[in-house]
Amino acid sequence: MAQLTISASARAVGKDRSTLKRYISAGRLSVSKSVTGQPQIDVAELMRVFGELKSDGGVKIPETHSPDQALHGAMEVLNRQLQSAQERESWLKSQLETALERIRALEGLILPLEKIQETRKNGKHKGSLLLTFFWILFFTSAAVAVVGLGVSAWAWFFNRPTPL
Repeated sequence: MAQLTISASARAVGKDRSTLKRYISAGRLSVSKSVTGQPQIDVAELMRVFGELKSDGGVKIPETHSPDQALHGAMEVLNRQLQSAQERESWLKSQLETALERIRALEGLILPLEKIQETRKNGKHKGSLLLTFFWILFFTSAAVAVVGLGVSAWAWFFNRPTPL
């Protein structure tokens, strides 16, 4: 529907400008900004809050679109938003699956390390310094690989070059 300035809206509903401004600040009347930044109120919003408009307000309300055209335009916008949300949901599901696979892989790496630590605590096995160095190097490189994949995925999502 048409958008009216606050003054024109006040004339259309037969109220004072200050009344409309109180309704706006109380959140009972919604307002939008025009291209020039001027506050404007939709005629449908005025009708919702105040009922029928006063005919003696001297405001001509232009009918810019038929209701069918407005509904068709709204349906197109909603369909685009739905498609975008479905694509985003699909991408997030794939990211979640990838993260879960990484967690399972890391859990598989942690279990042998816990067994080694348990045997050392029990005194059954005295590990060599070389073996300890190997495990530290192995887990460090695995962690660096996981972080690198995460940074690459993050950069792909935001279409920016990877910082690494």
